[in-house]
Amino acid sequence: MCLDVSTVRRWTRRSREENPSESTVHDQARTGRPLSASDSKHQSRVDQLIRENRRVKQIDISIEIGISQERVHHIITNLREYRKVSARWVQKMLTPHMKLQRVQICRELLAKFDEDGEDFLRQIVTGDESWVHHYDPESQQQSKEYRHKTSPSPKKFKVFSFAWK
Repeated sequence: MCLDVSTVRRWTRRSREENPSESTVHDQARTGRPLSASDSKHQSRVDQLIRENRRVKQIDISIEIGISQERVHHIITNLREYRKVSARWVQKMLTPHMKLQRVQICRELLAKFDEDGEDFLRQIVTGDESWVHHYDPESQQQSKEYRHKTSPSPKKFKVFSFAWK
């Protein structure tokens, strides 16, 4: 591409007329999009949003902060080293109190067995009763959460689609 002679003359005249302190080869500060969207301010804001809601979507973070979705993805995966993992299915989630209660019952049953022997086994009636009143399964995609590489994966109840006795 060639420049027109009149354009070159106009630029030359303008540079001679300007104050030497005003002419510079460096970019001047301007409003608008920041030069770098991966700076520490944006990284900490992305980190804060993920810690508030580990299931937040990149598009929501992008809208909230005002940077591109590609930059959000770069911050999450490369700079902050998060990865999105699915929850692991577990049969039943037990609280520490429920676990302790089960251990105590097992100890009591073992003590009874030591006392009564085989007669004790004939008296046992077993059953595992589960009631499920609401079926609202969460898809694998919906259950994904951001985690660091070293974080344990989340756990999720197995949900059955019917109730039984």
